[in-house]
Amino acid sequence: MMTTFSTRVPRSVDDVSLPWLQQVLTTPTSRVHVTDVVIKGPMRQAQGSISSLLAVVARGTEDSKTEHYDLVVKLTRVQEDVPKKVVTLEEREVSFYSTAVPDLYSVLRVQNLEGMPSIDTGGQGCKDSFPDISLPVPTCHFAASDYSSMMSVRVLMNLESRGFAVKPFPEPLSLDETIVAVRALAQIHGLSHLLEHRTGIPLSEKYHWLRDTAKERATSRHHQRYEDGVREFASAFPEHPDLAARLGRQTAEVLFSGRDSTAGTPRVLCHGDCWNDNIMFKYAQGLPVSAMLLDWQHACYRRPSYDLACLLVYTTTRELRLNHTDNILYHYHQQLQHTLGNNEETRLSSYTLEDLRADLRADFICPVARWLMGSWARPLHQYPQLVQCVEDIRDWGVI
Repeated sequence: MMTTFSTRVPRSVDDVSLPWLQQVLTTPTSRVHVTDVVIKGPMRQAQGSISSLLAVVARGTEDSKTEHYDLVVKLTRVQEDVPKKVVTLEEREVSFYSTAVPDLYSVLRVQNLEGMPSIDTGGQGCKDSFPDISLPVPTCHFAASDYSSMMSVRVLMNLESRGFAVKPFPEPLSLDETIVAVRALAQIHGLSHLLEHRTGIPLSEKYHWLRDTAKERATSRHHQRYEDGVREFASAFPEHPDLAARLGRQTAEVLFSGRDSTAGTPRVLCHGDCWNDNIMFKYAQGLPVSAMLLDWQHACYRRPSYDLACLLVYTTTRELRLNHTDNILYHYHQQLQHTLGNNEETRLSSYTLEDLRADLRADFICPVARWLMGSWARPLHQYPQLVQCVEDIRDWGVI
């Protein structure tokens, strides 16, 4: 349920009030009448978070039936040092929720009408428009940015109240958690590909806010950051001069393009930042049963393997990668083909496990390069798993 009329963006958490939430939750077409709002207060800040998170409970009535909303108000200051033609992180996430999510739901609805079983994401979805289907993203009731106040806001479903939880970094994901996460990614990848296939418009043209990494080129600033990161790597891990030398022979452009592997692999809507804080799991009897993908500020247009590379680099152990990567890719591929369905042939429907494995190895260097360029708050020597990832791409012949 997205508001389509003018609703102001709060300048601070103090502006999140009963009248404001009444306006957010009561749309011109909604039959819900909000009668009570309780501001529960700030929520726990996740590592790396740049947001103010406020927990809110709203109650109302719809056809004499009580409605209850557990919400999170995510308030963020818009980046101020970004060139005018560059889409800010906040604008990208606002646009994802307001344009891409409704489009993905429209594709998912058509898939269900054509006989594809509903995707199981723990029963969470956009109940107002599509009552029987769901995506692995939280329901968003309102998303907007205000460049006069330089503030951005998203009003989202409170997943914690629905039994979802984040696995704290740096605790690695288990095999079961990784499989559930890649299935969620496969749903988004597959539906976005179907959207592009059916409209005939590349997503990078349909969504001006979506980073098209096939067209980007690393700037001198990125080259400098990468070179600085390689020097920091050499200093943090002096016992691995060969790895530092191999990294030094690369350029920052690997962050954007990776290496060519499977020619012509379709690009899809990727999350772009898959790590612990951006994934929430729901458990049943101690086992993960569904996952939600959060924080879409880095949404991009890349090969499907890019998200998988980020997930494996940032959230798993080397032992899991060595012993279970083929199993993880199998589950991803199965969900991808299930999402695409059997009613029509698309470029991605002929994407084989062998293609996926080759692309994953080629893209594995991309999150490593991001790591070197300062994507993490702590010094590199506190991340020994980074060395293992570099050793993996060395052993694969990528560097």
